[in-house]
Amino acid sequence: MAERYFTLAELRASDLAALSNEDKYPDATLQAALDSVEVEFERICNRAFVTRTFSETVTGDGTASVYLAKNELSTVLTIDGVAVSDADFGSDGFKLLTRLDGLLWTLNQRYLIEYEYGTPVIPSDIKEAAIHRARGKVVSGRSRIDERATMMQIPDFGTFNLATAGLKGSWTGVPDIDVVLNDYAYGRGGTY
Repeated sequence: MAERYFTLAELRASDLAALSNEDKYPDATLQAALDSVEVEFERICNRAFVTRTFSETVTGDGTASVYLAKNELSTVLTIDGVAVSDADFGSDGFKLLTRLDGLLWTLNQRYLIEYEYGTPVIPSDIKEAAIHRARGKVVSGRSRIDERATMMQIPDFGTFNLATAGLKGSWTGVPDIDVVLNDYAYGRGGTY
């Protein structure tokens, strides 16, 4: 079974008052939220927070190294369908795959490479943010604030700007989640 950011039981436990009602929130609804959050977090951060398997075709350039599409390469599984020894390959931990067996990637030859990438253990703050995001997706209809609102006016207090996804460093429109995502985003100023 593929690794996941959290279990459906963990999502239900995060808001027992609402999510314990399995008739209103069936497993399929929670599963859809989990799937959506995993895709969203990986797109925003340009990395996976669990180990994933990926296959891609790369073209050799006559050197000992090629660049792969996914960050945090951990294990090469096969090349052109043939199992390989991980000892024959090295990685910079990001996208660079280097042959250590003394051979070169033949110029203009295409290679189908299957490999694992991602973090071996999901960071706890990413897990918490993912559960928070999924819960928000499932029970978002409970808010009295219009989901399209960018500001809000409260009599006797004034006007307040709301966090808006896609603006000013906000990915989701939820500041607590966006802070975590910014901390882990490759190529977007985050740390890694």
